[in-house]
Amino acid sequence: MPKYVPYVRTAEGYIERISYAIFNSSDEHPPLYIHEQTVSGWPESRVFWAHETGPSVGIAPIPSCTPDAERDVNSPSPARSAPLLSPALD
Repeated sequence: MPKYVPYVRTAEGYIERISYAIFNSSDEHPPLYIHEQTVSGWPESRVFWAHETGPSVGIAPIPSCTPDAERDVNSPSPARSAPLLSPALD
């Protein structure tokens, strides 16, 4: 049974990984999340979004269930054509 971690993308392009909400899915790939984006600087290398652009909820398959894969990471992540950055922490 695959595990997924949710991501949220704001209208401004900020991405947040919601590490406390990891879930199992009986589907190999839930059908609502069809817009694939390669990301870097996050534990997962790709996110599947419900909406291709703008604010959206996405999910990322967790390649393995290790503590590093499931921990919360707030790192910059470049998008395909426009930068998607995590908010700067003060």
